[in-house]
Amino acid sequence: MKIIDEKGRLFGKINVIDFLVILFLFCLVPMFYFGYKIFTKEPIVIPPEPEKEAILRIKYTNLLPDIAATVKVGDEQVEVSEEVIEGKKVVRREVVAKIEKIISNEPAEYITLWGDMTKWAFAKHPKNRDLILEIKVLCEQRGDDLFFSRNVPLKIGLRFNFSTSLYSISGTIIGMRKE
Repeated sequence: MKIIDEKGRLFGKINVIDFLVILFLFCLVPMFYFGYKIFTKEPIVIPPEPEKEAILRIKYTNLLPDIAATVKVGDEQVEVSEEVIEGKKVVRREVVAKIEKIISNEPAEYITLWGDMTKWAFAKHPKNRDLILEIKVLCEQRGDDLFFSRNVPLKIGLRFNFSTSLYSISGTIIGMRKE
């Protein structure tokens, strides 16, 4: 018995083209089924790590006197985010950093030439200020000792920006402890 006879039928019963169409449709059914299952699957939601607080000791150098006078204990850095929930615009306000303590507020130091212009010396600036602040920062912990605030690593020696509605200052982290 021949597989394809002289009329082009398989095993003498069905046309080759008809068989290929049926085979194609037979393969489409599982493809649509599994495609539907993949695209309608609920996404896996990994709960975020609970947020922690870190106390940073930050040195802000050579601040203008007007800015230094504006910095107060209790100043907050606020992050505002907007999202639409059930057709309504929801604005979230989250305090991400707060000044807990002003450790020092001294005249800014700078290096100058002294005497016969061959010696270096430290001098106090007549107006500009150096501040050392203790700031409580909302952060997340990744790993054992790695902390991030708004996806920025918190490490001694790195820069830290603190912004309120009135001012923005940038300083260097000189100490850190977690709460």
